[in-house]
This record gives sequence, C-alpha cells and structure tokens, in this order.
Amino acid sequence: MSGNPFWLYETFNRFEAVAWFIIAIVIPIKIPRRDKRQAIAVFTASAAFLAFGITDILEAPMHANIPIWLWVSKIACATFLLICRYTYIGWNKFKLTDRYMIL
Repeated sequence: MSGNPFWLYETFNRFEAVAWFIIAIVIPIKIPRRDKRQAIAVFTASAAFLAFGITDILEAPMHANIPIWLWVSKIACATFLLICRYTYIGWNKFKLTDRYMIL
C-alpha cells in the first residue's frame, strides 16, 4: 500500500501476468496435439499467453494510463489466441457461434 493509490491496480496486473504465464506453461503440457497443425496452434497460443503476461507487467506501473502501442499489443495477443483456436479446431469445423467459443 505504501501511500500509492494505485497499489490495487498494480497488484492485480501482476497477478494477472502470473496467471497468463502459468497458462502459457500448462497449455503445451495438457492440450493434446494429434497433428502438426494442432501442435503449431498450441505452441503459438502458449507464446501469445506469454506475451499477454508481459503486457500486463508493462501495464502495472502505468496506472491505467495505457499508451496506444500497449493496447495494440494486447489486441494482437487476443487476435492470435482466436487464430490459434481456429487453427486447432480446424478450418472446416470452426464456428464462432459454438458454445466453446465463449471467452
């Protein structure tokens, strides 16, 4: 706390970064990969979660004053995750309306 009114914001972002790092580690271990396409999707998703965690570490001391380059980075990470999901499921089976696509 130490007099910083943004301590909760910073703490939350750091915990969020740790969560993304854990997910980045767990995904390649737990998600089955039946072919090369799925393996690429899994490892790309892992890298995207790692990058997302880094953006949260960068965001923490900014106290919600996020520059455009950081917003673009976060949106790029989310886009890559959607592409990874699309790639993992398969080009012909993917539907945005399916229940498992709820974020």
